[in-house]
Amino acid sequence: MATTSISSPAMTRVACTRSSRQTLDSCHERIREIQAAARGGAGVGRAVWPAIVLRTPKGWTGPKFVDGLPVEGTFRAHQVPLDNVRTNPDHLAQLEEWMRSYRPEELFDGAGTPVAAVTALMPHGDKRMGDGVRQRGEVAQAAAASGVHRVCDGCRPGVTVAESTRRLGEWIRDIYRDNADNFRLFCPDETNSNRLGAVFEIEDRCFEEATIPIDDHVSPSDG
Repeated sequence: MATTSISSPAMTRVACTRSSRQTLDSCHERIREIQAAARGGAGVGRAVWPAIVLRTPKGWTGPKFVDGLPVEGTFRAHQVPLDNVRTNPDHLAQLEEWMRSYRPEELFDGAGTPVAAVTALMPHGDKRMGDGVRQRGEVAQAAAASGVHRVCDGCRPGVTVAESTRRLGEWIRDIYRDNADNFRLFCPDETNSNRLGAVFEIEDRCFEEATIPIDDHVSPSDG
């Protein structure tokens, strides 16, 4: 993996400088190039994705010293840096200073509601996590509704001997069949052990690296 390191312990707030902005743009452009090549059929083998590594000291932005002992950048930052705020006025004052360093008055109004500048950054509508039709599974609902009845047809509770997870695998197989372009199962190594192997009747595991003859249902394509 290609990496670019951005290290600036002296920064007290994350800021997008000119150099870091250029790095972000460069990585984004490279990611788009890799995606375009793969979607155009030219992407073969494992892609070397760019990555940005931001290195900061442990406990960054918190108290640098507590009771005369260093905290930021040490093992103490992994603990509770101020554990006596109820009884120690100095600890309480440090906690207040720490919290005020995030400038909450710029982020919230007098009623504690996030200001417009904050809410403007939030996704809206179907861009919100969990509110898109794919995340809710609406694109596969029709097939799923009919499929669950199909794979359970003839089952009688307490009478039919059948593993529920195997029936689940058959159901997922049918969802794949009817929704080949908008459904994905995340269970690459445990699919068979979880009794969901029926999906391999029509689908393969997505694998970016080179395949070898002993591979079983492994493909660089997800469909």
